[in-house]
Amino acid sequence: MVSYYQFVAVFGEKALAVPAAVKAGNPTACADFDDTVAGFGRSLVAMARKYAPQAVIGLQPSAWAVREALALVTLPPTYNLEANADAVSQFLADCGADVSDLRVMEMSDRDAGFYAAQGQPNRLWLETEAEAAGKPSFERHLRWAERVSENLKKPILWWQVPFGNSGQPNTKVDLASAAARQGYTDNRVDWTFANLAKLTAVHSVGVAFGDGLPDQTHLSTDGSNFAAKLKASSAAPVKICP
Repeated sequence: MVSYYQFVAVFGEKALAVPAAVKAGNPTACADFDDTVAGFGRSLVAMARKYAPQAVIGLQPSAWAVREALALVTLPPTYNLEANADAVSQFLADCGADVSDLRVMEMSDRDAGFYAAQGQPNRLWLETEAEAAGKPSFERHLRWAERVSENLKKPILWWQVPFGNSGQPNTKVDLASAAARQGYTDNRVDWTFANLAKLTAVHSVGVAFGDGLPDQTHLSTDGSNFAAKLKASSAAPVKICP
C-alpha cells in the first residue's frame, strides 16, 4: 500500500476521479464510500476504526508523488516546494488523510551507497539547501515534510530509514556469502540521532529504521553503529515538549 497512492498521484490524477471497485470489494463495510481512489482510502480508515480501534493509521505522503521526485532530483531556485507539498496534501486529504492519525514519511527506501553500487548517483544528502545547491538535502526534505504535516494537521512518523553506516566502506552485499555481507554507506542514522530536535520541530513523533530489501545494510552488518547511537541517545534523551 505504501506506493499505491503515489503511483496514482504521480500522473497528476485527482483521487476523486480515479475509479476503484470499493463497494464490490467489501459490500458490508464499504457500501457508503464512492467507487474512487478517494473512496478506497476513506474506506481503509473507516475499516481500521471499526475492526482495529486501537490501531494507529496513516497514509504516506511521498516526495515523488507529483512528478518531481524531490528526494532524488536537482531543482531550480525558482521551484515552488510549497505548491508541491500542497498538491500532495490535497490528494491525500481526499483519500482520508484528514481523518487518519498521522503521516508516514520516508527519507529513502535503500542505502545511499547501494544506489552508487548500482551505477546510480549516490544519494547521500547534505545538511542545508545552500550546500546542496538544488540537490536533495535534509533541510529541503524537512521543509517539505513540515508543510504537508501542517496542511493535514497530523504528526509525522518516519519509516524505513536505512541502516547504512557512513563510517564503514561501501561494500556490495553478496547474499550468497555471509562473510561478504558488509553493507553500504549512508548518513541517515548518524544525521537522525544528531538532529532529533530538528525532527521534532517539524512535528515528528517517531523514526522507524529498517532495511528495505534483504541486500541492504542490517543491524547485524552496520558495525554496531545504530546500537551505539541508540544507546547514547537513550542516555541523554531529547526533550520533545516544552
